[in-house]
Amino acid sequence: MPYAARLAMLICVAGALCRATPAYADCSDKPGPGIDWHDCKKNLLVLSGANLTKSNLAGADLTSTDLRKAMLDGAIMDGANLSLVSVA
Repeated sequence: MPYAARLAMLICVAGALCRATPAYADCSDKPGPGIDWHDCKKNLLVLSGANLTKSNLAGADLTSTDLRKAMLDGAIMDGANLSLVSVA
């Protein structure tokens, strides 16, 4: 097999492996737009006024967190624990 063909095949395989890598939440990231906190424990936080637009909070534990005036437009919150969350 010619060198160029082997190189092209290697690039295709490497690209497929990179795309197959699952995305993990970085629970230590600071709050901000587009944050990925899915399945993270984020209880007892003061996030009043925080911009969490388009964030992934699915499955996150937000128990007793202050979300008053937080911007949550487009945020994914499926399965998040919102027990005792302050919103008003």
